[in-house]
Amino acid sequence: MLLNRIYISLIYLFFILIVSAKSMQGQTHLPSIHSSQRVTPKSGLKDRKVEQVFRLPSGMYLFVTDKFQFYSGRQFIGKPMAYPLVRCMGDQHFFSEDFEMYQLSDFEKLSIEIPKGEIIDVQKDGSGFLFLIQKENKYQIHRWVDDVWHQVLSFPADFRIQKFSSLQGEFYFLDSSRNLRKHNGEKICFNGNDLPLHDFPADPQLYSINNHLFFSFSDRKGIFRMTAENNVDTLNLRSVIHHAKTDEVGQAIIIGRRQVVIKNSIFFIDTIGDYHSWDELLNVNDIIADVASSNFVEEITLCGLSGVDIIKFSIEKNFVSAYAKTREDKRGFGNLIMGVRNDSKDRVLLVKENRQLFLWEEGVVHEMTLKGDVPEGLCRAPIYSEATNLFYFPSYNSNRDGFLYSIDVDEQLITLEANTKGLYTACKSTEGELYFAGHESSVYHLTEDSLYFFDYNKELKGIEIYALFIGEKKLLGTRQGLFQVDHLSEDGVINTVESVGSLDEIRFIDYHQSKYYIGTHGEGLYILDDDLNLIRKIDQECCSINEYVYSTTVDSEDRIWVATNEGLFVLNDDGNLLDHLTTREGISEQEFNTQALTVLEDGELIFGTVNGVTLIDPSEFYTSTERDFYVEAVLAYVGEEVFVGKEVNGRYKFLTRPDSIVIKLEQYGYDDFQYSFQAKNSLVHDKLSLAINQNEITLLDPKFTSYELSVNGPQKAALNIDVQRNVPIILRNGFLYLLGLLALGFVIFKIQDRRNKRKLNESDIQRQLAVIKLEALRSQLNPHFIFNSLGAISYYMQTNENKLANSYLTKFAKLIRAFLESSKNEYISLKDEINLLTYYLSLEKMRFEDSFEYSINVDSDINLDHEQIPTMLIQPFVENSLIHGINNRQDKEGKIDLTFKKDGNDLLCVIDDNGVGRARAEEIKRNSIKRHKSRGTQIINERIEAAESIDGQSITVNFIDKQAEGKATGTKVNILIKN
Repeated sequence: MLLNRIYISLIYLFFILIVSAKSMQGQTHLPSIHSSQRVTPKSGLKDRKVEQVFRLPSGMYLFVTDKFQFYSGRQFIGKPMAYPLVRCMGDQHFFSEDFEMYQLSDFEKLSIEIPKGEIIDVQKDGSGFLFLIQKENKYQIHRWVDDVWHQVLSFPADFRIQKFSSLQGEFYFLDSSRNLRKHNGEKICFNGNDLPLHDFPADPQLYSINNHLFFSFSDRKGIFRMTAENNVDTLNLRSVIHHAKTDEVGQAIIIGRRQVVIKNSIFFIDTIGDYHSWDELLNVNDIIADVASSNFVEEITLCGLSGVDIIKFSIEKNFVSAYAKTREDKRGFGNLIMGVRNDSKDRVLLVKENRQLFLWEEGVVHEMTLKGDVPEGLCRAPIYSEATNLFYFPSYNSNRDGFLYSIDVDEQLITLEANTKGLYTACKSTEGELYFAGHESSVYHLTEDSLYFFDYNKELKGIEIYALFIGEKKLLGTRQGLFQVDHLSEDGVINTVESVGSLDEIRFIDYHQSKYYIGTHGEGLYILDDDLNLIRKIDQECCSINEYVYSTTVDSEDRIWVATNEGLFVLNDDGNLLDHLTTREGISEQEFNTQALTVLEDGELIFGTVNGVTLIDPSEFYTSTERDFYVEAVLAYVGEEVFVGKEVNGRYKFLTRPDSIVIKLEQYGYDDFQYSFQAKNSLVHDKLSLAINQNEITLLDPKFTSYELSVNGPQKAALNIDVQRNVPIILRNGFLYLLGLLALGFVIFKIQDRRNKRKLNESDIQRQLAVIKLEALRSQLNPHFIFNSLGAISYYMQTNENKLANSYLTKFAKLIRAFLESSKNEYISLKDEINLLTYYLSLEKMRFEDSFEYSINVDSDINLDHEQIPTMLIQPFVENSLIHGINNRQDKEGKIDLTFKKDGNDLLCVIDDNGVGRARAEEIKRNSIKRHKSRGTQIINERIEAAESIDGQSITVNFIDKQAEGKATGTKVNILIKN
């Protein structure tokens, strides 16, 4: 019994370790994923299987299937191009698998004279490449930079080398003596010992990443890292290195791959060489062939057997602090913040939608437990008075009845000051006096003595006031426009501000350095001068910002911070976009709240959102030094006609001579472009006539040549424009009829071709759906099978002797191994299927105490290794015979016979049992207390249908109820697998 308990404990520990290992996966340094984009053939990808991916300096993606394809991030550019498979690649060049070099910009093969000898390996080295070349009895390392060759090293070929790398000025090699060596022949010992290898590695991998060497061997599982002290630690003992990529920052990604089972592991290597498991990415793309990125912690592109995944991570910036970011916050703080305001001590009053009040003091938030009246209705727009040292905030209920409250923070006292009309906004005048406004064009002025009421409903009947500014100008912001009052009194004259035009839906008014900033819902941000004349309108069209503006402020550097319902936009004084902050950059929520903004004494900004607050420190604000470069449009003008240039592989072509060409450029946060525009490949050196207006370049009177435009901003870029000679109209008319016939024939051909492709696509889609269905069904069978096997081992170990238990464990291990090997494939050899069935039946026989016998018979003319059948097809039928037929017998005389024989070219499997029969089994099942609903037979039927959809293979199943003298004597199942 003691040994039995030990076995049970070991199995229990085994499963605990599995569960623990599973739970530990994901506890890594992987940044939180902000968004994920899948690129598949439906998106225009040439082939689902993508072998390599590159992120080019221009920001474009290059996908490599059997062809090259460029992807902008939104759409494919140009047509797929066929080139040799990329082996190694830099920013400007790439190599085919036989080390032929190509120029990346135009994919032209370069005629360079590579030093004679056999090229063993190529490594990227700064702006050039290092070539390891074997020549006669020597190895040589040559560096190629700017079309110039330099021999770096030469040493005798005393040992065979397949990989090399450089580390801290030294070169390291993997040699045929199963060692890692330096170029001088010195052997590297790890932890004082040689590296134990059985044979020379057939496919070694060696990479130098941040002062560490990472390596693996195909004949010895494990990914290893060598430190500067020649110590070795292990990233993963199950995988070997499949590929490694480094980004522009110096970080790296290593893809590991298990050889027996196609399964990846993925590791992130930071700038100091430490590694972190990023296996969560395997949930996005289970089979990874390659990765690419300019910065792995911002964005990563994965490619493999199922397409390409472009994943963007959250980038929390150090000048952004978010509080109560999650809606599930149980502390009470968070959710919708209606009002934000600070007092003279920089204590910030936070007003929640549910009338809870919080105090922010030196970064710590406390819920206030106030004495006095509870606010009625929705609280908004708190304001602070230095004269009384009190906070005031308006409120209103569903009937638009208003209330004005005051809060003494020191005394923790709240007081109802007055009943008013519904109040939506509050402001402090330039003299420090408090004003409130809201329902039915009402305005209130709070003094030490009383609350004065100005009713402008006669002049602005039915108009609600949502924004208020009292200074040299007295402005009322409404849904119907901006209004100015000459002086605050009952007889004050109200004028519509006509100079702004169709300004309406106003929600916010701010004033800074002689400029008014008017925020609207749906019309963007308006900037007015002191005379209320429009300076600039900032919206989606001009500056790519969201047009629902909830609050605005200007910092000490004259940067404009605009809070919207799609994040926080930062503009310079000219209205150009500097940055766009979303939850990816660390703000609490992308939707802000109207007027929920305050500025602390040190210039820090606190914004209220629909889910907590965000603290911004403008003094720490920085923008990226490299922004994406955009060519918004290339236009050609011929007389009064305008032709839009279509970009193909980085070129804009025009088949006619235009009078002028206009290039419109765009780049966030940078408006000081330097242009270089010159004729390219032209025998005539034209003097170019250029007109430059902000981000627009006009080329006047272009000649018959090609031009190249270079833009030198934070990120260099170039584009080519081809202007071809205009074809004379006489020649065009001479071929008009012929061209028309050719065009008509081409249209007919394309229509027919599209119909044929549509039929093929529909057929391919049906097949793919069938494959997916088959995978799903097999995933249902596998747990069902394992569960029953585990039930058998648990039962037997609790009721049998120790020696038999040990035997049972051995057979169980063989069964699980056979099962795992078979479950990964759609088809299995008949030999493997019979082995699996033998293990299964022997285990069940032991569990049921030899209550049945079994036999497996195979015709001699069947080739067991050659004959293939669908995986897990036979076992569920055998299980049904055993569980529902044999197990319900009252004696121990059960028998199951399996026979495999040929029926012409087809394979026939017969499962014959002497159980109680299907009718009796169904009756026993109905009367059983355990009403377990088995889906085994249903899954088998669905799986057979899926297999027929995939390969057109026909599988028929016939059940025969055996009888003798009117009594059931068992069941026979005939499974015919047609070839």
